Amino acid sequence: MYFALAASSGVGARLRGGEVVDHRAASARATFLCRLFFAAEELRQSADVFAIELLDMQQSHRVLYGSDAIAGITVPMNLHRVQVEHELRTLLLKLRQHFLHEAGNQQELGAVLAKSFSSTLTLLRHTLIAFQEQPPNAPADVFARVAALTAASAPAFEAVQRLREAKSLDRDAVLPVYDGYLAALEKVTAALDHHLPKGQWQRAGKTSA
Repeated sequence: MYFALAASSGVGARLRGGEVVDHRAASARATFLCRLFFAAEELRQSADVFAIELLDMQQSHRVLYGSDAIAGITVPMNLHRVQVEHELRTLLLKLRQHFLHEAGNQQELGAVLAKSFSSTLTLLRHTLIAFQEQPPNAPADVFARVAALTAASAPAFEAVQRLREAKSLDRDAVLPVYDGYLAALEKVTAALDHHLPKGQWQRAGKTSA
């Protein structure tokens, strides 16, 4: 969850606005995981590099004070698709790195799987958006639709969800779950890579040399 404050200009304006918003949000302070401070124009200019975040914020946000600085922002969907693939590949690299460092530590690998689930679910939802679909609300439905589009294993994602919810996993099951999870993410990444031609990756309005 993101807590964004957009001010018209200047550090002083941002801080004064922050004081107002903090006062109104005091009762929910513990809920916000990340507080972000932008000037309104800076926020608009960031849509090409924070496409995932801004789409999520547009989908579910509440204005505590002032005008809605998020609703009118145009998110370039060609760059959104690039960010989704970048994040998926980064996630895969991190998971492989953890495995190389902790292959003999089943408990640690289980913790890595559980910790990664929230990010993975977000990326799977945005994979569906990149395929021009409206992601369903229930994780199981997200997994099923992603599986239909990419041939990834829905049970592989469900196994990690169960691990996260149960906070434990049979020692002998960790490696098969880890392996299946990596394979499923690889399938999603490969499908997304082929979904949009790389020639369309440039910023909107940019012409080829």
